[in-house]
Amino acid sequence: MSDAWNKDYYRISVKLEAEEGQPVGRVSSYLHENMEIGGSLEVSAPAGDFTLSEGTDRPVYFISAGSGITPVMSMVQTLAQKESSREITFVHAAKSEQHHAFKEETEKLLGANSANRLLFVYSRDAEATEDHTVKGRVNEELLKSIVKDPNGEFYVCGPLSFMKSVIEGLQNLGVSMENIRYESFASSLDMQIAN
Repeated sequence: MSDAWNKDYYRISVKLEAEEGQPVGRVSSYLHENMEIGGSLEVSAPAGDFTLSEGTDRPVYFISAGSGITPVMSMVQTLAQKESSREITFVHAAKSEQHHAFKEETEKLLGANSANRLLFVYSRDAEATEDHTVKGRVNEELLKSIVKDPNGEFYVCGPLSFMKSVIEGLQNLGVSMENIRYESFASSLDMQIAN
């Protein structure tokens, strides 16, 4: 899901990016080669517990990398749809601007409100700009510069090594694990190996 809940449809966003030596996924290949926008698929209902808390005004921090931006966008869309007054900090890491999904949509949704903070972090092919783009990686030093309230809600999604580093950095900055929610696209085997 990459959009706010809607009773008429679910929007999904599927990345197809073959890199040298990496297999292309069966489902993503099928969707890109055989489906068109507006097409229909028979699927089960969305499930999981990586969902936005409601009924709170605590600041919210979205920290994502790569395709981890997909579920985060659903939450951002929900806040925008409800015209939430929550303070939003949005950090997304990608290889470059060309690899950054939803960039324009994020800027449109969050950029108009000066209370929101946007930060795009590109590991290559980026120049630091006066707006909200930096070259580098999301690390503890960068997190220290954005975390204004360790009692806020933190949503982390991305590659396993990214999430482990971010969660560890947040904890070092005094953020309790009860305030951190995360979702991994890694297989259960990858998760076991990482622990």
